[in-house]
Amino acid sequence: MHGRVKVKTTEEQAEAKKKERQQKLKKFEELTNTIYRKRGTGELDSDMLQLTQHVLSANPDYYTLWNIRRETMDKLVQANSADVGELYGRELRFLESCLQVNPKSYSVFLQRRWVMTRHPSPDWKSELSLCDTFLRYDERNFHCWDYRRFVVKQAGIGVQDEFEFTDKKIKSNFSNYSAWHYRSKLLPKVYPDLSNKERPTEDALLAEHQYVQNAFFTDPSDQSAWFYHRWLLGRTYVSCDILCAHVSSEKDSKLVLSISLCQPLEAPDKYLKVMVNQAAADCVWHSLDVPAQWPALVWSTSLKVSELTIWPLSIEIQNGNHNVVLLLNDGHREAWWVNVKKGDGGVAQLTIATAAVLQEELESCKQLAELEPDNKWTLLTLVFLMRCLNMRTYFSDIITLLHKLESIDSYRSGYFRDLKNCCVVEKQIHSFYQDIATASKETSCRKLSFSKLNLVRLIDAHQLCLVTELDISHNQLTDLRGCQCIQCLEHLNADDNKLEKIGCSLGHLPRLSLVSLRNNRLSTLASLHGVLQLENTTLLLQGNSLLNSDDVVSELNRSFPGARVE
Repeated sequence: MHGRVKVKTTEEQAEAKKKERQQKLKKFEELTNTIYRKRGTGELDSDMLQLTQHVLSANPDYYTLWNIRRETMDKLVQANSADVGELYGRELRFLESCLQVNPKSYSVFLQRRWVMTRHPSPDWKSELSLCDTFLRYDERNFHCWDYRRFVVKQAGIGVQDEFEFTDKKIKSNFSNYSAWHYRSKLLPKVYPDLSNKERPTEDALLAEHQYVQNAFFTDPSDQSAWFYHRWLLGRTYVSCDILCAHVSSEKDSKLVLSISLCQPLEAPDKYLKVMVNQAAADCVWHSLDVPAQWPALVWSTSLKVSELTIWPLSIEIQNGNHNVVLLLNDGHREAWWVNVKKGDGGVAQLTIATAAVLQEELESCKQLAELEPDNKWTLLTLVFLMRCLNMRTYFSDIITLLHKLESIDSYRSGYFRDLKNCCVVEKQIHSFYQDIATASKETSCRKLSFSKLNLVRLIDAHQLCLVTELDISHNQLTDLRGCQCIQCLEHLNADDNKLEKIGCSLGHLPRLSLVSLRNNRLSTLASLHGVLQLENTTLLLQGNSLLNSDDVVSELNRSFPGARVE
């Protein structure tokens, strides 16, 4: 046994580490107490820089100490007690050592930005080289990417050069999500669309479609390129056309005009002009979102009609080159218009060139799916391409793919079910639009059913302005958000859901006369406040716990005389 090195046992090692941690903790507390004491007495001097440097070398994320260092350096500079260039130069070297401890330290990059904006002769080229070094170490260090964008801006580097930089990073590693993201920010700047500077030109988009294909065909299992491809699909031009318009004759010679749009607007009066019998109408538009939000998809305005008005009334809505005309005959309650083409998949919104490229991508993805039938990114991209090209044409294929995705990726099955419900609802809304577009304008009953779809939210409510009877029973709804958009709604069936309270959405529907809320989870009078403010409305509440008390119905009828509870 003699001459052999004694090996510590596990218990001895643990005890030694414990003592070491206690010593470090004691030293750390002593240093921080000294720092806070000196700060409290205003001793912001070179010793303070040494003390904070000692702590931050071990823990660069102690952001309070960085604040103290900034205060200290500001005081030293103001007192002319330090050479500014040398002071900030030492700080930059210290920060570089801190980044070696933690390359993703938000506090360190923030401090470096602060120093560089105060340095008398900042070397931006050196900073750019530093960023490139750390990005070679970790290509997805988003703190470094963010700092690099700051350096690029300060150095005056052009967007074209940066666009080429993303190309270099992506080609070295297709999985570089940060480079893809940066590319998405640069593309509209390098190739701006003259009609909308927020989006790139069509030619640039088509070239990017080809570019990204090389990435996801090289490594189909990597998600970075697929996400970028989905972003490209979202750049497809969607004009701000009117989906549907409705005008109704109300009391006091007033007309109420409601419109639903393809794209949200902040102020409709900048884009829309309303003419009544060829005379410009002074419109004050109101968002139908609850609470009111801008931009919004559904807007409403009131139009005053003179007793001398000549009937029938012609209400023309001018939206650029797209005009909508509503004719309201004397004695008629309402008139409407629907844009049937906008519900017919994405074809009406794609140019021939874009449709051809997406169709080619669709065929390529089908081939890839044959080689890798369980690759969820390929299958999901097939769904998005089919929806973009023509959802109704590929409807059955989309549903089949989404069913398969639910089984492949069970953790995201809820997302796939919601996407499937979106397709089902879109198809039914399009059929509804076609029916009422060809129906007589005397038709007052316009029914739509989303019953038993397992919905967890009301989908595309902004397209339901013309619905008078809506059935959303036997779903999983927990609220009725979006119903405020359905201004023509008279009967609502929301039985057998998971509603715990009725918000203020229903309180903004002037025609609502019947609301069925049976077999939900309504337990208090307060849960009904949003609907009981309506007048001449019948509520069906059987199967809710709030009716367990015999006095509740009488209390409801007494407290809310405008509503009838059953």
